[in-house]
Amino acid sequence: MTHHLHSYKSLLTISVQAQKCPVCGHRGKGKTYLLVAKTTAPSCATLHFESFDQRHEAQAFKSLWALARIVRNRVFVEEGRIAAELEFDVNDRSSRHVLGLVGDAPVLCARWRVEFGEGGSGGGQQQGKGSGGGCSIAVIDRLAVLEPYRGRGFSSHTLKFLLEDVDCMAREMQPQGWTIGAVAVTLPEKMLPFWGEKLRSQGGFEVVGGSYTDERNQLMLRMVRLMS
Repeated sequence: MTHHLHSYKSLLTISVQAQKCPVCGHRGKGKTYLLVAKTTAPSCATLHFESFDQRHEAQAFKSLWALARIVRNRVFVEEGRIAAELEFDVNDRSSRHVLGLVGDAPVLCARWRVEFGEGGSGGGQQQGKGSGGGCSIAVIDRLAVLEPYRGRGFSSHTLKFLLEDVDCMAREMQPQGWTIGAVAVTLPEKMLPFWGEKLRSQGGFEVVGGSYTDERNQLMLRMVRLMS
């Protein structure tokens, strides 16, 4: 058995046959990431991100998407009791996905996409050039953090990265006729006490409209801010 200690103290990487990975459940040779103790769990200093979408090389997209699916399945399907066929929807194909990792281990994910419609809150979920009379909005949703990594500020760092990613993509799209007028974060209504003040203070978001039931039968809210 070969032991290799990462530069951060909280994860132990073990190459061993027939060892089960706590993240994906895989058994066999390879690297398995064990959380040594929650009290020494990774800090935000060890968190880094990968963003990807359908423009990526096919194999790279497939590998990253598989890790994001594992995180969402653990959080939304297993913990949230949401049917997998509802959790993974048509928006996954048109979205830009973000995967948060500690070392090589996936610990969180989210996605964002561009919607076009009146006021940016309609049912349109197309990704393409905005028309002269249309208003586009970047919609962030499906933020999922694995349970051992919650309460450590990872969500705040993820939101910061997502907003930077949206801003970067918006600048790239402008010469091609794209415009993004606002950013919305879609969150469960029950999470408003936790996320509300954080989104207001860190991102200048405000609740727009009332609550609604999404396709997963979850009661949701949107918090929106204008692009600067």
